[in-house]
Amino acid sequence: MEEIASYEGYELNEPQNSQLIALARSRNEPPQNLVREAVEKYLVDVAYDTRRDAIFAALKHPQRDHSVFGAWKGANVDGVAYQNALRNE
Repeated sequence: MEEIASYEGYELNEPQNSQLIALARSRNEPPQNLVREAVEKYLVDVAYDTRRDAIFAALKHPQRDHSVFGAWKGANVDGVAYQNALRNE
């Protein structure tokens, strides 16, 4: 159980490893599941950030002010990007 980081192929330092083992014992599940859960959340966050960056790039496009979305100028762009990302999932 102490060798979970090397078993899964993820690099964890000693404090992270001990925290993970303590959390796994408190939740009564294998530590590998927690590592997988953390990696899946990280991948979801990366996918969201990628979509958000693409939306920002589209909103900042120089031709945007001449399109139907020109009314969005000065709007809460972060909120718009978040709502679009939620709709696309």
